[in-house]
Amino acid sequence: MITKTALIAALGSPAAVAAEAGCSRQAVAQWGEVVPLRSAVRIAARGRWSLHQLRPDLFPAATSPAIAREASMTPQPTRPRPHHPPVPARGRR
Repeated sequence: MITKTALIAALGSPAAVAAEAGCSRQAVAQWGEVVPLRSAVRIAARGRWSLHQLRPDLFPAATSPAIAREASMTPQPTRPRPHHPPVPARGRR
């Protein structure tokens, strides 16, 4: 498994890892040693590492780059916005 420390060593800095993962440097600092799934998919889509190398717990067999690209293009589900009734207008004083 490629850990956060190994990614930083390979790319040179947490900022470089953040650029590769499409997130902020602060987000990388909050990771544990295991790369989060969303970031792993983004990193794998760039082609340097496979999903299997980054997350063998979730991808036991080596995944082809085409599947990684397709996974990164899958739209993320969105949460519905809560409905707030309009606030009644106040009269002038």
